[in-house]
Amino acid sequence: MTQITPVQHPELNERIQNLLRLDMPTDNPQVIVVKYGGHVMTDPSLSHDFALGVRYLVNLGHKVAVVHGGGPQISAALDKAKIKSEFKSGFRVTTKEVAEVVKDVLCYQIQPTLTNLMHSVGVYAIGVNGDEGLLFAEKRNTDIKGENVDLGFVGNVTHVESGIIDQIWDKHFVPIISTVGKDSAGNIYNVNADVAAKDIAVSLEADQLLLLTDVEGLYADWPQAKNVIRVCSIEQARRLLPDLDSGMAPKIESAIKAVEQGVRSVKTIDGRVKHSIVISQLPDIPFGTTIGVTR
Repeated sequence: MTQITPVQHPELNERIQNLLRLDMPTDNPQVIVVKYGGHVMTDPSLSHDFALGVRYLVNLGHKVAVVHGGGPQISAALDKAKIKSEFKSGFRVTTKEVAEVVKDVLCYQIQPTLTNLMHSVGVYAIGVNGDEGLLFAEKRNTDIKGENVDLGFVGNVTHVESGIIDQIWDKHFVPIISTVGKDSAGNIYNVNADVAAKDIAVSLEADQLLLLTDVEGLYADWPQAKNVIRVCSIEQARRLLPDLDSGMAPKIESAIKAVEQGVRSVKTIDGRVKHSIVISQLPDIPFGTTIGVTR
């Protein structure tokens, strides 16, 4: 089924504009975790639409937490500092030096910018650095073709102090979360944002986890990219996982684990489409790939 976009269908755009004007709580408020990343982060128009989408969710009465990545911005900062960086199995190999750059970009560049953007559209938001009591982590290695590979200061989340998010929601704010973690020894870890979003969603017993991507969804025929799976079972997603590229694999692996650990629904959505957040909430519009319970 072909993906429908507001650009192709003016009547959908009119419907979206009407929805964005709504300020009426739903009878079914949900906990929704949104992972913000990809092309939308570097396009001012799409970033603004993303903020409006978060406002739409908040106006419906949903409890929303935004988890952001920053891969392209981190790469640019490392290039500027003339620090070499490489990826293995979708994860950035992170030295101490790289970890410092990662934290600076995520916590002191992207997070304040996104928080201010939320304020500009009327969303009360507050930045939360993961390493300041929210995300506890430990060193993560990864298996590549049977070999255990050292990724440096790349972390797995061992605990999410979800009470911090509950306190933010009690004050009617949206947390904007930077995905750096800390261990008991004080070491800072770079945590993949898709993985962190999954862990946060699980800890909050979220109803929805929305993962923004730069593709239409999960393809049944990758790398041909012609047949998008709109509703995918865990079993089917697991079968496709070994053939996915390094960008999509962590998202689908996180989606599988999220549903297995209690998140009701995970949807990968195309962040390149205007108002993707709003469209993701319209059950009659084919958009993205849903793993878990459909709405």
